[in-house]
Amino acid sequence: WWALAALAGLADPGDEPATPDELGRALDELRWYLWDDGSPATGWVLRLAVEEPAEGLAWAVVATDAHLA
Repeated sequence: WWALAALAGLADPGDEPATPDELGRALDELRWYLWDDGSPATGWVLRLAVEEPAEGLAWAVVATDAHLA
C-alpha cells in the first residue's frame, strides 16, 4: 500500500495512509506495462513498468525466481 502510494505521490513520512479511493484515482493516472522477453519461465517472473506522463518519469522492475532442477 505504502509503495503504491509513494509511487503515486501520496505518501510522505508522518502522513496518514491514502484511502482506497484516493489511491485508486492516483494510480489510474499512471500507465502500467507488463512485458515478456520470450524466454521460458522457470519459477515466477515479474516484469512491470510504470510511467507517470505528467512528470515525465518512469520506473521498471524485473524479478525472476529461477528454480533450477
